[in-house]
Amino acid sequence: MDYKKILPFIACLLIAGGIVVFKYSSRSPQLAPSSTDHTILIQGTLNMPVLTQLKSAITPKINVIFEEAFDMDLVSGYKPGTCDYYYTPKNEQLLTLYYVEDIANDADAAVIMEESARIVSNNQPACMLKNTTLTYDVRFFGDEFDELVIMAHDQSHELATLNTLFKDAFHTLNSSNRARYNVEKSERHGYHPHVSLGKIDLARIKFGPLQDLNNAKDVTDRIRRYIIEETLRVLKEIAHGQPIPITFETVRIVDTDNHSVKEIPLR
Repeated sequence: MDYKKILPFIACLLIAGGIVVFKYSSRSPQLAPSSTDHTILIQGTLNMPVLTQLKSAITPKINVIFEEAFDMDLVSGYKPGTCDYYYTPKNEQLLTLYYVEDIANDADAAVIMEESARIVSNNQPACMLKNTTLTYDVRFFGDEFDELVIMAHDQSHELATLNTLFKDAFHTLNSSNRARYNVEKSERHGYHPHVSLGKIDLARIKFGPLQDLNNAKDVTDRIRRYIIEETLRVLKEIAHGQPIPITFETVRIVDTDNHSVKEIPLR
């Protein structure tokens, strides 16, 4: 092989590769993956026996719904008894008051954590809900409609008031010299207070037992409908159709990026 002939070609490749690497590494830090998943959640913690009973009762029923749906559609490669792989109940009872998403950096996250704690400490009476209840409105929420939730009835606007307190304070932080977080993404869904019961793993379903089906969307839609109907039936049975009061034990502020938590008891 004549190395003298191929040396210029190799040199060109190395130069081009260096340009690509330099261009990528010099991108704005706001575009880096680490800045797009930094989220802080402000959540009220609950301890409601109705929800404890409900989650315990519906989890095996949801597993049966998956089992029947998969058997009915004769999914190739499906292994009986593996349906609990596709639904995960939530370990805790939480109601989110505000999401802060796409935080620019750790320093801004620390400022937002401190501001959140200040708001809760200064507004403890507002955090002690007196006229807020769970509804019998069961839905799937999230960008993929994969989170099973029960909506809250905020008849006295107690939750809306708390949401506005956080929103206004964070907007003020964001209106200084630069954006500390992404307001549009944080508020893209509006505020619809709810309590999450659990989550179905749509990706695992679509690329597992349903990957060979042409009507996979129809199957997942049917599964959602059956889960909602069964959850509502069990909820009515447990609560006897009566109002279900919501009260917070604490307000928790969670930084999902570095896993730091501030928990403020309500007294």
